[in-house]
Amino acid sequence: MASPLISVVIPTFNRGGAILHTLKSLETQSLPSQSYEVLVVDSSNDDSVDILRRYEQAHDKPYDFRVIREERAGLHYAKNTGTIEARGEIVAVIEDDARADVNWLQTLVDAFDDPAVAAAGGRVEPLWFGQPPTWMEPFYVFLTLFSPGKETRPVQGECLVGCNIAVRRDILFKAGGYNPDLIKGRIIGDGEAGLQRKIFSRGLGKVMYVPAALVHHEVPQKRLTFEYMLSRMEAEGACVAHMIFQEKKPEATGLLTLAAEKAWKGVYRYWLSWRAEAESHAYYDNRFRSASYFRESAYYLKLVTDTNFREFAAREDWMKGEAGGGAK
Repeated sequence: MASPLISVVIPTFNRGGAILHTLKSLETQSLPSQSYEVLVVDSSNDDSVDILRRYEQAHDKPYDFRVIREERAGLHYAKNTGTIEARGEIVAVIEDDARADVNWLQTLVDAFDDPAVAAAGGRVEPLWFGQPPTWMEPFYVFLTLFSPGKETRPVQGECLVGCNIAVRRDILFKAGGYNPDLIKGRIIGDGEAGLQRKIFSRGLGKVMYVPAALVHHEVPQKRLTFEYMLSRMEAEGACVAHMIFQEKKPEATGLLTLAAEKAWKGVYRYWLSWRAEAESHAYYDNRFRSASYFRESAYYLKLVTDTNFREFAAREDWMKGEAGGGAK
């Protein structure tokens, strides 16, 4: 069997119902089906395992399909294992609660006609499962939504998002794969942002924003709350701390200084939030930034006090011997 041009990797955990919509959206791609394969990297411990098995055994799929078992919790493990198992020259990632536009894969493939392009990704528009409150609009990016314009261009100060990104497979190995991100529901690293940073720092090529490569991302009602956004901004603090630690590798004294500095900023922002008018943008912005700074400070303290965590966070190459299992 000839190798496909592009491999689609879908990390999943206990979303057997939602992922069927993702898979169905990949069945109707304008890219010829022989040009792509779909790999689900599954860490589920519920009936999602059976749902995927039944889908795998169905004979009406237009593309080559495999389910790879990954026992370790963590999106980065799933993405990197999918890359190792992939047969395509390009590896595209979409999440298990996203749905691809019919031209998604073709548009991504076209972006790689330029040999200087290392990675490409496009817009992520919402599929609302509830009415978002008006105060939330400035923070939509933290709902994994991404739509910075209609022009195809190199990324400039922003980062492609994890549910709509494609990277040359050989570049993924050269960059060391995806950095840690979500583990057991908690963000502990900078994920695709770290990957993009490594691509740039190692001079591996351009990263392109391609707005025509569109996916729609489910936004359930439970994410349209103050509490969810607060937790998401805490995660942003961990992401920032991980990035700074990998870039600068500060020793214990430097980490303690950073922890104190960010804790003070957290206190100041919290104070500003209570001075702001209730329900105003200033209130929410300061409250969320306070949470981010506090989480960033806690991350630096953990790097000082936990040797194993520090070694984990310092690692940049996640592609060596990392496949978490074979096909089911």
